[in-house]
Parts: sequence; structure tokens; C-alpha cells
Amino acid sequence: FSTSAMLLLSLCFGQAGEDGEITAEEQVQMLLDAKLQCLQKVSTDDPAVGVCVPEWDGLICWPQGFPGTLTKTPCPRYIYDFNHAEHAYRRCDSNGSWVLAESSNKTWVNYTECIKSPEPNKKRQVFFERLHIMYTVGYAVSFSSLLVAIFIIGYFRRLHCTRNYIHMHLFVSFMLRAVSIFVKDHVVHTSARLQEFDAVLMNNFTNAVDVAPVDTSQYVICCKQSRFHYIYYFITSMSSTSGP
Repeated sequence: FSTSAMLLLSLCFGQAGEDGEITAEEQVQMLLDAKLQCLQKVSTDDPAVGVCVPEWDGLICWPQGFPGTLTKTPCPRYIYDFNHAEHAYRRCDSNGSWVLAESSNKTWVNYTECIKSPEPNKKRQVFFERLHIMYTVGYAVSFSSLLVAIFIIGYFRRLHCTRNYIHMHLFVSFMLRAVSIFVKDHVVHTSARLQEFDAVLMNNFTNAVDVAPVDTSQYVICCKQSRFHYIYYFITSMSSTSGP
């Protein structure tokens, strides 16, 4: 896993300045300043013979490492979304060279302690949770009301006519639309497969272990099917209401 991907992750999470966060442009500028300082420091230092040389890896300015030891350095403060109280690690082999990752020909580095999930915006999270509850309750009430209406029309023979039959089909399309929304929410918000995928994604950032790829095809199929049914029933209900 390359340091450029780590930077991309930080840029994705370091947007907007409303809540004291930094913008992507500010993050890039801070990184460039740190790179220049590191290169200047490395060029003036005179490392001892037989040690792992200090270098810039794209995110961190690594000090020299002693053979056969694990070198650690604080997680840089110029990376906004890093956990600045923890450390990143490299290993220096007995020959005075940085150890390479087994899965690639790049220097092994462990950023596990540095990575932290971005704290969600609490106000925004509360807003969307309330919005979700509101439209879920609304669709549930609508579904129940339409079900009662269909029962009444079907039970009383006096109400049996072509116009009411058309209305019954319209009611069914609205009910199926509500069901499709419930299914879509269930697939998106409670899918164990999605949670597993997120966990593996974060593990890939460590670059310390090889993780087997997760089969997400089942989640993708369910998501596409639920989305298809939602759009289909939405179009059906709209075309029914706009008819003659």
C-alpha cells in the first residue's frame, strides 16, 4: 500500500473548514513544506555507516534506523486525520537496509496506530437520523392506510367498479414503493457484508499484513436489485397518477 493512497485518504477526510477542519489545498501545502524540511535535513545529515539511512517516504521524514531494530517515529501533526499521539513503524534489517514488504517491492511501514476514523459531524448525523425516522414513519403510515383502503374497497361490493379497481392498482404501486424503500434501507444500513468490507479496507492501510479479498458480490447484487425495484415502483406510481 503506497503512501500516496494514505495521502488521498487524508485529503478525502480533511475537507471543508466549517468545523475547524482543513481543506485539501491546505493539507497539500503542509505536506510540501514538511517534505522540503525533511529533504533539507537529510541532505545536511551525515548518517553513520551500516545504518538504515534517513529518508522521506511521501508522508513521514524517517530518522536513521539501527540494524536489527524497529524504528518508530511520531505520527506527523501535519497530516490532519492522523492520531498524533501514536507512532508509525519501520524495521531495519541486520544489513542496514529498510525491510521490504512481502507483498510488494516497497519499504515495509506500519501506520496502524496513526490511522483513525474521522469523527462524524454530530449535528449532521442527528439530522439524517431524524430524517430517516421521519420518512420511515411516513411510509409506514402510508402503507397501513393504503392497506386499509384496499381492504375496504375489496370488502364492500358496492365499491366494486372500474374506477375503484384502477385506484386499487395505484394503491398497490404505492405500497410496493414503500416496501422497496424499506428493503433498500435494510440492505444499505444493516448489511453485515458492507461492515466487513469497511473493516478490511481499513486493515489494508496498515501495509503490515496480507488480507484476502472480500467477496462483496452478494451485497452489490442486493443493492442493485433493491435500487431497481425502488425506481420501477416509483415510475409506476408516477405514471399512474399522471394518466387520464
